This record gives sequence, C-alpha cells and structure tokens, in this order.
Amino acid sequence: MKSLGHIARGDYDLSIGGKKFAGISQRRIKHAAAIQIYLDVSGNSQARAAAVRDFYHVSVHGEVTKFAYPDVLPEKMASLSELLDIDLSVEDMKKRVLTTLQSLSSEIITPPFSEKEMHVFQTRMGQMKKRNEKIMALLSGE
Repeated sequence: MKSLGHIARGDYDLSIGGKKFAGISQRRIKHAAAIQIYLDVSGNSQARAAAVRDFYHVSVHGEVTKFAYPDVLPEKMASLSELLDIDLSVEDMKKRVLTTLQSLSSEIITPPFSEKEMHVFQTRMGQMKKRNEKIMALLSGE
C-alpha cells in the first residue's frame, strides 16, 4: 500500500501526492446548513473531472457569475483506489464510513430531529435524488 504522504491540499479539498480525491462543500439553506462531500473511490477520475469542468463551462456561458466556480483540472484528480493501490468499491466505502461514524457516535451527542426538521430533511433528500436521477439519465444518454 502506498504512503498517504501529504493529504490536505486546500481548505475544502483532500489530496495525496497532489492528486485530489475528495472535496467538501457547504450550503446555507434558510436556518440550516448542508454539507456535501465528493469522494472519488474508483473508476476513471480524469473523465469524471473533464465532465464536471465541461459542465461548469457550458453552464456559465462565459458570463460573469455571482459565485466563483472552481477550476477543475482532470490531470490533478485520482481515485482512492489508484492512490492507495488497493481495490475499493463504493459499497466498501459506505461500510467503512458507516462503521467509523457508528464508532464515533457514542462520543458525539446529537439531539434528535424535530418533526419539522425531519420533514425538511426528507424533502431535501428527495430533491437531491431527483437531481441525481436527471444527471444519471443525461450521462447514460437517455
């Protein structure tokens, strides 16, 4: 297995040897925050990064925008499978993350969601799933 070397590349990115494998974003939604992570487990990182770069380029249409979109450099991307020289799957990563969170959960005291908070969470989760379905349909050429 390869050494982890230098991991942190920026405030919201994680990289090993200058190759990004994860990034975190935060969004404020009314009185809440949404935290998301991009985690490249396996597969063709450069092709995925090129698709994201092209998406930003097409979306902006060369216009000045309210938000600064990141520069996506496909040659600077890699999966954890590549970087650590081990076979990983998304299912394996899910299990690893769940196991880690469960082991930490006794240390983290989280009040239960109110009925209203749970409703908002479920609504947002549904919206995210619909967006992902549309993206997957576009990528598969449907």
